[in-house]
Amino acid sequence: MRIVKSLSFLAACILCVECSEDLKLLLFNSTFSALKNARCLDGSPAGFYYYQGSQERKWTIHLEGGGFCNTSEACHKRTKSNLGSSTNWPSTIRGLAIFSPSKEFNPDFWDWNHIFLPYCTGDLWTGTIEKATNDTFGLYFAGHLHVAAVLDFLGDYGINSATDVILSGGSAGGIGTFGNIDYVAERLKNSRVVGNPWAGWYFPNVTSYFLWQQNKTSAYTDKTLYILYKSYLNRNCVAQHPKDQWYCGPVNVQKLYPYIKTPLFVAENMFDSNQLYSQLGCPKENTTKSNDFMLYFGSRMRFGIVEILNSSKKDGLYMPSCLSHVGTMYAFTASPLIKGLSFAQALGDWYFGRGASPVQLIDSCYYVQCNPGCLVVPSLNKAQHHMTSEGEKEALEKYLGIKL
Repeated sequence: MRIVKSLSFLAACILCVECSEDLKLLLFNSTFSALKNARCLDGSPAGFYYYQGSQERKWTIHLEGGGFCNTSEACHKRTKSNLGSSTNWPSTIRGLAIFSPSKEFNPDFWDWNHIFLPYCTGDLWTGTIEKATNDTFGLYFAGHLHVAAVLDFLGDYGINSATDVILSGGSAGGIGTFGNIDYVAERLKNSRVVGNPWAGWYFPNVTSYFLWQQNKTSAYTDKTLYILYKSYLNRNCVAQHPKDQWYCGPVNVQKLYPYIKTPLFVAENMFDSNQLYSQLGCPKENTTKSNDFMLYFGSRMRFGIVEILNSSKKDGLYMPSCLSHVGTMYAFTASPLIKGLSFAQALGDWYFGRGASPVQLIDSCYYVQCNPGCLVVPSLNKAQHHMTSEGEKEALEKYLGIKL
């Protein structure tokens, strides 16, 4: 088959082909990067990591997370790290969760082809900036163009003949999955394409902690990011809101969701720690006020996903009562159980139609960390697994029993 020949050729050109659970880096050359406008913030070429599986026509594509930036200072700071430049990307990364080539840790999708897109644009995977200007702080917000370029590149290596494609992503990558899934499905019309966003439901009709204390309940939203990034926006949403395109912007997922046509399996913690602490300003101190705000947030999160439960597409859902961000999802087979099912089992059951369908799992207890499985999952507040702090990395290694 074409894909076996092609990926084998790539592996032979870049690194020796060996039995490994690592994904190998393919960095775009400068010509392709410029032609497709697939660049990191600093203009360095984008690329992807890959693993050739034995299921030659089945693919997972994962979008890495890692926050966002919207000021010159913050965005230029990112260019000094892997989140804004490809200059120091490692040659390999360890595959985890749905993009792991290990049958033990990924029993349903381990033998698929795995593609991992490292995040270096700071734009929630939505940007379409082709030329750096003063308006963009002299930087490139080209996350969506990165996705498009990877599909273009892999078109020569068999993805256009794929039978199955799962687009997933965590945190910023989860937002990017919501934003790009219909585009990917349109590009791969002859494939079964589904989305699996993790911790990307920003925001569930909540206000900030500061405004909540003042009994002001106007929901947090953003009307400017899509302008800075020149964001790719869902066509169905824009058609309904031509004069208010911010409505379809990158951190308005709850508003965007009804317009997404592609089937989704959404994984979201009831008490997302990044939203609570980093975005909405909830104090980390254990006080009556902070606990009440968490309960308010959790109720809004549960209310916000009602549309998933009523989805005509039979979208799936995994929502444990954890105070965590993406750590719960990276745990995958070892994640907290809901009705006896882990995240990995629920996703597999939904995708393959095993048992009751659709699989929509929400913890029946509604207070923070009430699922006992939450208590042992490390909280990875940095979404990118190969760029976490040593403490977070060690916690996940201990929890999963593997060396990353």
